[in-house]
Amino acid sequence: MLLLPYDLSLWLSTLLYLLSLPVLTAYALRLYVFSAMFFMDRGEPAPEVASHGDPLVSVLLPLYNEEKVVDRLMRHCTSFLHDDYEVIVIDDSTDSTTERLRAWARDGRVKVLHRPSRSGWKAGALNEGLKHVSAGSKYCLVLDSDSLPPPDLIDRYLKKFEETGADVVQGAQRTDLNSGESWVARATSLMLDGFNFVELWAKQELGLVIPITGSNFMARTEVLRRYGFDEDIAEDWSMTARLWGDGVGVVYDPTIVVRSESPPSLVAAIRQFSRWAEGTIRVTVRRAALVASSKAMTLRQKLDFFMSGFSYFTSVLFILIIAGGILMPVPAFSTPPTPFLFWGTVVGLTGLPALPISLIAARRASGTRVKASTVLLALLEGYLIFPFTAYAALRGLFRGRGSFQRTAKTGWMEGSG
Repeated sequence: MLLLPYDLSLWLSTLLYLLSLPVLTAYALRLYVFSAMFFMDRGEPAPEVASHGDPLVSVLLPLYNEEKVVDRLMRHCTSFLHDDYEVIVIDDSTDSTTERLRAWARDGRVKVLHRPSRSGWKAGALNEGLKHVSAGSKYCLVLDSDSLPPPDLIDRYLKKFEETGADVVQGAQRTDLNSGESWVARATSLMLDGFNFVELWAKQELGLVIPITGSNFMARTEVLRRYGFDEDIAEDWSMTARLWGDGVGVVYDPTIVVRSESPPSLVAAIRQFSRWAEGTIRVTVRRAALVASSKAMTLRQKLDFFMSGFSYFTSVLFILIIAGGILMPVPAFSTPPTPFLFWGTVVGLTGLPALPISLIAARRASGTRVKASTVLLALLEGYLIFPFTAYAALRGLFRGRGSFQRTAKTGWMEGSG
């Protein structure tokens, strides 16, 4: 074994603790604050809304090989209570999705566009869809292929726009459609509930950066036309940076809910979280100057943007801490001074409960239908996934371009399998 000089190995091990511990502590405290705020709030029921006859709303649906869910999606997207809307489907498919869409194209409200390639991935499809939005369109609603939107979704959004005067409104996703399909689907659904109903709600209350999540959001058509979508695997996070950097804030409403699917297998979950990790890190680096120099954002909003953008990098730090602990008995890796070991132990003991507590908050947000065992499964899944998100985070940091790995949809619903 190649032995490092004692002074160098001591410096490296001390630097590891010096850099990692404050960061991991900050992220643990962040989870505690968000969870505590959620537990102290009683919540409000979804308000009733009245149907709007106008304005014209364009529903954008980017699809790629979604034969198992396309008919379900189109049934719901042609059944909105709102009177004046159009559905623009941008189809990149190479399977029977294209054939299935031909029947739906006969509906007068539906426009089906077929692209010969996946150029720009989802962002490229959305940019193509924006070119075909009717001239009178006032708002654009973006949904994913596995979405199950309620009939009053458009009217709920319009009510929020009227109340707030916002340019962009982000709704919530409850990814429980296929929670009975596998333990991974149940666990992932709980983790995503923590983001959709706990973290985003706390951010809204604290005046922090509400992100565009890529689905179930509505924006003024003129805003989307002006900004367009960056052709990146994290087009939603890039849009978030540009909007907030220019002072175009995003409003979140947890009562505007669309149900969707979760990854049904561990491999699918790893791919999805890895894509998010890589894309989010890359965009955060690229948009760092824009956000840091923005005069429209407050200091705490900028700090929140960078904490959110680099959140997946905590997986890297966590692995380094574990590796350091394993290597300390090895002569090539010296034990850092006692104060760092002491604070490392303190951070470990106080930070470890942060994830379980946030999952318990997510369980409350999900309702009593979620079993306590699902919290343990979500913890297990989180620990199984984090080495892969760590690798993806490093890819995002050092690679200039990623590859969009889609999450396959099964169309599974209660009673279907």
